[in-house]
Amino acid sequence: MVEFSKDIKINHKTVLRIMKKYGLCSKIRRNRKIKSICEAVHTYENKLNRKFSTNIKNQKWTTDITQFKGSNGILYLSALKDLYDGAILGYAYASNSKTPLVLNTIKQASRYLTDSKNNITILHSDQGAQYKSNEYHEYIESLGIIASMSRPGTPIDNAPIESFFSTMKAEWFPDTSNMTIESIAKDIDIYISFYNNERISLRNKMAPLKYLYIAA
Repeated sequence: MVEFSKDIKINHKTVLRIMKKYGLCSKIRRNRKIKSICEAVHTYENKLNRKFSTNIKNQKWTTDITQFKGSNGILYLSALKDLYDGAILGYAYASNSKTPLVLNTIKQASRYLTDSKNNITILHSDQGAQYKSNEYHEYIESLGIIASMSRPGTPIDNAPIESFFSTMKAEWFPDTSNMTIESIAKDIDIYISFYNNERISLRNKMAPLKYLYIAA
């Protein structure tokens, strides 16, 4: 081992030239700028606070996103559930889980607001970036919807929609690994139609949408 005195002067350009000649240069990792997922971030208090029961339609909504792994990719499903009757009032699927997926779901569900006497709707979600986005904030505000959000790392705060996804996967999608995302999408349409119009709810003794219109 060669020891160098601290008094020895080194020409850094010469050292660099020699290192390049013998391939001794290391690669410098560039500092990456961390970009925020959302330009504007909004957070909301938990207004639902695990009070999942209601006798008023369109008073309490819950929403979330789940994913299905297919043979040719991943399909993301966003759904919105009314806690009054358990109906899925809106849903959308896409190859990504970006904010437009969520907005399309709410747009579908907003059709039911016109025939509701209740003028206060709470929409509860988890802390996903889509629900903190400026686009989400502005859209639900334009509809007069009040946002509510689960506490960090507390899935039980959004248990009703989590339960729907769990039931859906257990009853209809036990294994999607051999299915294409296109066939998964078709089966989602079939299942949600079945869930809303035919599957009997133990609580109401009838399908969600049938209960909605009979009890209206």
